[in-house]
Amino acid sequence: MNIDKKQEKNDRTKRKVRLLQPNLLIGLFFMVMSLLIGGIMIYRAVQPSEAEHFVQQAQQQRIQHCYAEAAELYQKAADALTDGHAAEQAGYLNAAGYDLLRIARYDEALKCFEQSLALYRVIGDRKKERELLNNISMIYRARGVYDQALSYLEQSLLVCREIGDEQGVGMTLNNLATLALAKGDKQKALGYLEQSLDLSRKTGDREAEGIALSNIGLVHHKQGDHTAALRYYKQSLAISRERQDKHEEASALNNISAIYWAQGKLEDALDSSRQSLTITKEIGNRQGEGAILNTIGAIWHAQGHIDTAISYHVQALKIAEEIGAKAEEAGGNWNIGWLYESQGDLTQAESYFSRAVELGEELEEPSLEEWRKKLKEVRAKLR
Repeated sequence: MNIDKKQEKNDRTKRKVRLLQPNLLIGLFFMVMSLLIGGIMIYRAVQPSEAEHFVQQAQQQRIQHCYAEAAELYQKAADALTDGHAAEQAGYLNAAGYDLLRIARYDEALKCFEQSLALYRVIGDRKKERELLNNISMIYRARGVYDQALSYLEQSLLVCREIGDEQGVGMTLNNLATLALAKGDKQKALGYLEQSLDLSRKTGDREAEGIALSNIGLVHHKQGDHTAALRYYKQSLAISRERQDKHEEASALNNISAIYWAQGKLEDALDSSRQSLTITKEIGNRQGEGAILNTIGAIWHAQGHIDTAISYHVQALKIAEEIGAKAEEAGGNWNIGWLYESQGDLTQAESYFSRAVELGEELEEPSLEEWRKKLKEVRAKLR
């Protein structure tokens, strides 16, 4: 395949295809795991034997990346406990919600998190309360319900500052950055992230540091500074590998692939994406899988293989619809619409652009006016 011959044509449309990253904090929730696991180990001494049995099974399922099965077992452990074990129940429900979140089963995760939050508030565990507020906010963020997400984050930040929880402040600042970026406010997002990075280094939290570096890279990426973005992404990748964190490693590889794509290094981009996709499928991260499929679709588009590109974007769109990720669904429809328009299939393009605009209006998409203009142009051509 001679990429150069088609470069001029592809350059006109490549910049219009929207690369969907994994949610900025595709790994942010995983920050709570060391705390969750620690909490569970503390409680083991007082668990009834049936609950203990379920917890042991759940931990084995986690090792094998079987998160749906682990979540079910943690919920069984919570149900097996009698009155007087509210802290243990809350911990197991939080763990179940975490595992459901990893596989983008948002409704079930939200139910577990809300039950856990209620129990932690009853027993007065403020640190756990802020964790749950953060987790719930990210579910609303994924669904595109930004006002609700912001409300939970503001509550979380207030709790963190009241109890002097610097790690919690850093986590919440990361999530606030996600929300700011979703609304198109890159400078506000960068401000939150720089504060978060400083806190993570101050407290020696390598996981939080890696996530902050990744998110700062994403802001630079969206600003078009690919050199700076790649530098931050590579630092994040190094930390994820140091920590053997597969989720963050997959996310970093996908981000690096997107930079190579933007730089025209298509073979390097495809290699990084394939590594990322392999890891993501291995650990069952559906949302991350969708993001990587979008990146691979963009790479094939840049090589001039439009039909192959569409097939990858359609796979990604299907995942977004299945897991209820509205922002990814909107962007996926936009991508596919552009590709069909580039082929001259305006009927298909109109259908996908129309859905993108519909979702964009619901989500307060920053590019909504551009989307509306494109839809109007396509409809005019169809008359």
